Amino acid sequence: MSATVKMKVHFTAGQCGHRVLRKGRKPKHAKSTRLPRITRLMALSIKYEHLIQKGLVKTHRELAALADTDRSHVSFIVSLRLLTPDIQEWLLNLPETKEGKDPIGWKEARRLSSIVSWKEQRRELRKILGVGWP
Repeated sequence: MSATVKMKVHFTAGQCGHRVLRKGRKPKHAKSTRLPRITRLMALSIKYEHLIQKGLVKTHRELAALADTDRSHVSFIVSLRLLTPDIQEWLLNLPETKEGKDPIGWKEARRLSSIVSWKEQRRELRKILGVGWP
């Protein structure tokens, strides 16, 4: 004996980029775009710095425990604050994307944040993007 069940389903965004299967049709108000990952990490960097400055957490280790991740990941996120203010602003204002690759990934951002000179950071970003940036 066999049975067939038909139902409408759709995928939504879950945690950490996973897709979650949901029952029913996709709501009309659902966004089909997403912020680039580096934009979300830059915003998180600002939040982490705020938590440290306010004394709500004392170390990256405490932040890592709260975020349920490892200390090295938290250290990378916080290091984004070492970027030039104009690069930080650019990262925060990257447009939402529907699909495809983000304009800059975390590996490139890590390389940028390890450069001490702001002038060199800007030069390296131009190399990464292959075009001028605002």
